[in-house]
Amino acid sequence: MNKPDHLVVDDRPFAAGLIFGGGAVLFVCIGVTMLIDLEISGLVMLAIGGLISLGFYFLVEHSQMVFNRPEGWAELRKKSMHRQSSERYNLDEIEQAVVQSRGSSGSSGAGRTLYRISLFGSGPVAEGIPLTNSYSGGTSAESIALVINAWLAGK
Repeated sequence: MNKPDHLVVDDRPFAAGLIFGGGAVLFVCIGVTMLIDLEISGLVMLAIGGLISLGFYFLVEHSQMVFNRPEGWAELRKKSMHRQSSERYNLDEIEQAVVQSRGSSGSSGAGRTLYRISLFGSGPVAEGIPLTNSYSGGTSAESIALVINAWLAGK
């Protein structure tokens, strides 16, 4: 939602949720099928499915940054399977959104750049507030930072 008085930026990790959720279901189904056929190695598949489920439980997190100009605050809300948190900041302390990048190289030697958006300013915001806990690929971070900076410029 982008209005003159309110801006809401969402980060919904659909891909991570699908990968972790689909992987967990796949390994559990394979494990159960193997156990039905009396193959003891099905327990290994169930264990792998359980570990992937733990990854889903701890790593998949929905982040939402809400900017409220009339009341003068910005709030970072994070929600996952095991916790929910929110942190409120004074809107006057936030100066800009910056795209942080980090190089990554795979085993093939081919590199790619990963991005995340952080807010910088003064006070508690001086060291930066990452909107997400992880870096991700793609170019959407730059366009989101532009929207946030344009909205902040309208103070």
